[in-house]
Amino acid sequence: MQVVAEKGLRVFTFKQLHSATGVFSKSNVVGHGGFGLVYRGVLNDGRKVAIKFMDQAGKQGEEEFKVEVELLSRLHSPYFLALHGYCSDSNHKLLVYEFMANGGLQEHLYPISSK
Repeated sequence: MQVVAEKGLRVFTFKQLHSATGVFSKSNVVGHGGFGLVYRGVLNDGRKVAIKFMDQAGKQGEEEFKVEVELLSRLHSPYFLALHGYCSDSNHKLLVYEFMANGGLQEHLYPISSK
């Protein structure tokens, strides 16, 4: 699968993202959602990223993933994280976003109160 290169998206290998997240270490998990876990990672160039590892339980096919990447690559807003790239390596589907150091919008809108 190749998404149009002029969109500025980088195609990562699974090995690159595996390394960037410290072998998908639990200590690098920064969130989770309906589609899988999100890991903090550092690319070879030193850039900090958030890597969403898409859950295979959703069984998203190659075409659906390609459409999702295409749509996300077109979103440009200060309210959305930028999509830097993706990986579609055999059964692994991952999205690579810019990293938001202070947490996501949901954590700020709905803080977990400690009792």
